[in-house]
Amino acid sequence: MFIGSIAFILFFLTTHHFTSEDQCEKYEALFSFIILFYIIGFSALLPLLLPFGVDQMEGASEQSLKSYFAWFFGVLNAGAFVSYSYYLGFTDVRDISLYQIDKDNNPNVVIILLAGLLLGTVSLFIAILLYKFLVNTKRLSVYQPSGDPLGLIWNVTKSAMNKYSQKRRRPSITRSIQYLEGSQRLLDLAKDDHGNNTFENVESVKTFYRIMPLLLALIPYFAVTSVSTGAYIEQNIYLFDQFEDSTIIPQLVDPCIIIILVFLFEFNPVKKRLKFSSILQRVYIGVFFGLASLIFATIVEFVSTFAAPFKLSYGALQAFKNLTHPDDPGQKVKVLLFKISFQSPQFLLMGISEFLAVIGIFEFIYAQSPREMKCFIYGLFQCIRGIGYIIPFIVNEILQAATCACSNCNCKTCAAYHYQCNGAPTNVSYTYLAGTLLFTLYVISLYFLFRRYKKRVRQPREIWYT
Repeated sequence: MFIGSIAFILFFLTTHHFTSEDQCEKYEALFSFIILFYIIGFSALLPLLLPFGVDQMEGASEQSLKSYFAWFFGVLNAGAFVSYSYYLGFTDVRDISLYQIDKDNNPNVVIILLAGLLLGTVSLFIAILLYKFLVNTKRLSVYQPSGDPLGLIWNVTKSAMNKYSQKRRRPSITRSIQYLEGSQRLLDLAKDDHGNNTFENVESVKTFYRIMPLLLALIPYFAVTSVSTGAYIEQNIYLFDQFEDSTIIPQLVDPCIIIILVFLFEFNPVKKRLKFSSILQRVYIGVFFGLASLIFATIVEFVSTFAAPFKLSYGALQAFKNLTHPDDPGQKVKVLLFKISFQSPQFLLMGISEFLAVIGIFEFIYAQSPREMKCFIYGLFQCIRGIGYIIPFIVNEILQAATCACSNCNCKTCAAYHYQCNGAPTNVSYTYLAGTLLFTLYVISLYFLFRRYKKRVRQPREIWYT
């Protein structure tokens, strides 16, 4: 939190240099360093919040822990809801100058930063007061993990591989291989490494290797959650002031539905109806809702590209307009604008998906991982989630670089308009269609992976702190 606060202050102190586009380019490296500094602080803070809360609930019931996971995820999305709402109030900021009010009396970026700083300060002050008067700090317990998880994983793996290589060099190689394929796993060879690796340490590493393939398999799912909002963010950036209704509004549906589901989760009738046979079953149902959201997004993209004006102008669509291309003022481009009600269902489905899948993953990590690795594995989960968010943007850049047919303008602007400069439709719709087909195959394969894991993982009865 301290590092993140320093990054925010540095960003605030350097904004007075950004008075023109040339100045922005001049201080681009400094700005990137500040953003990196902020990310480091945020990355160091987030993996500690969830484990700290669980440490305070040692001995609590399984249902209490599930409620805590739900409320933790709900609070994160409440922050996203406030952030989107806050941004929504300043969507008309278009002036490059940071210290001047533009011609439409819109506030500048410095005013936005000051308002955000004031809001954050008030929130922090309220949190400190609540913590001081409502929380008995003497009863707080913090579990300090012993050792280095990465070092432990490396030592156990290295020891097991050395022992395995020694067994293979011996004359009785056939007998050794049969021994490995029997009751003993490869990592079990490290248990008798002259007492350097205890039984508990080896079992912890085995559990880590058992969990990680499943978490890595969820990268495509997190990529889809990023795609669900990425297209509209890009459209909002490149359509500038010609776009009437902000595309941020539909994105409020995702965190809003998660917050509502968190509240509903506390009612007993809802709890009884939401019972599943296992954690992985709930995660899989969440992934399936993600597929439904992607299918709806694909439909939206196809309608936006190929719909006929005389059929849909007064239905789900808002209007067809001939707008001036920002990069080519002499060119008019026909753009299809949606009603917010037509964009919102995909975000509603994604909200349900994240509520089921992410909270289920929280429970899975803490039900399966050893106590000394809970913080470490949760941090890896956040890293994997971030990788999933980045992948769609990388793929999008590659596709645009490979298929761009624009000669005198920005292809990203063309993608936002759903038309290229020559008037032909872009490949955005086909990209969504291909992604939907691939994700369908992924969901089918994930079903068999979860069935395999269901036979190997423990169920959350009395195992939350083992």
